[in-house]
Amino acid sequence: MAEQTKNFRRSAGSITTMFEGIIDGSQAARPAPMAELTVGAFAMEVRATGMSLGPWVGRPVAVLAICRRTLMVAGVHVAQTGVSYDSVMRCLADALLPKDAAEFGATGFWPCEGVADRVFVHARHDLTPAPFGRFRRALGIDVLRHEIHEPLVCELADRWSQEMGIEVDPREDGQSAIANMVAHRMPEGDEVPLGELDRKLRRWIVDSYNAAAVPGIERSPLDLWREAAVGFVPRFVPADAPGDLFRHEAFRMIGPRGVSWGGRTYWSEAVPGLVDRWGEARTYEVRADPVDVTSVEICTPERKWVRLSARWV
Repeated sequence: MAEQTKNFRRSAGSITTMFEGIIDGSQAARPAPMAELTVGAFAMEVRATGMSLGPWVGRPVAVLAICRRTLMVAGVHVAQTGVSYDSVMRCLADALLPKDAAEFGATGFWPCEGVADRVFVHARHDLTPAPFGRFRRALGIDVLRHEIHEPLVCELADRWSQEMGIEVDPREDGQSAIANMVAHRMPEGDEVPLGELDRKLRRWIVDSYNAAAVPGIERSPLDLWREAAVGFVPRFVPADAPGDLFRHEAFRMIGPRGVSWGGRTYWSEAVPGLVDRWGEARTYEVRADPVDVTSVEICTPERKWVRLSARWV
């Protein structure tokens, strides 16, 4: 572990050369905020639990999307075992959509949103399946493959490990988790729900990583965002984009007890008003985080997402 840490500290010294113009203040040839994202990943030595086709226990992998203009982590998805086209798609969807940091207990804010023009992804990840192609074409995103592991992700993984006391393995973009799974090597320690780990990582990203000065630049990603975002208007996710590009989604009608989803019923105080205004016959687009069964979101005809909580009785 010490050797791994030394290695990605050494590689992290090249961060500033990847983001030309940040130090000297030059604006020439620099992308707009969110125009270019880099996707990277690292495996965590944590005994995480979750649900897939059944109960799952294994090493989670943090998949991150980083804004190349501001160095801000714009999106995250904590995946089961390894990086797949689906986890890359979910990470990008998280980056493109607006986020409420208070939902997972952060005290700061997460201002980044908007559709990227270009996304850099390591060539080892298979992005050929049809769903990812549909995602890319619907949003007009160019995907550029590369062979070099992202040093900024290694630096982030190092800080996460040191500050949170969670060992990481940044090698091969999180692929070590798959190797361990194939060899039936289970992580040690107490079990941690995948959703809890996801919320902890998000809080840390917002309140610690995005808010702290980057060595060699002496400004935080949030500072860089504020400088670059003056007059910035993001390329929003189009209203007619297929809903299933972002999360597990479908269409449901609202009944007297709320919305039925996954064998549970979800409700909020907004439900009666929606029924009164739009009628009982209307169907609503529903999206749900597969690692959090406590709530779902429905999209109103005004394209506003409303959170509903699970009714446990």
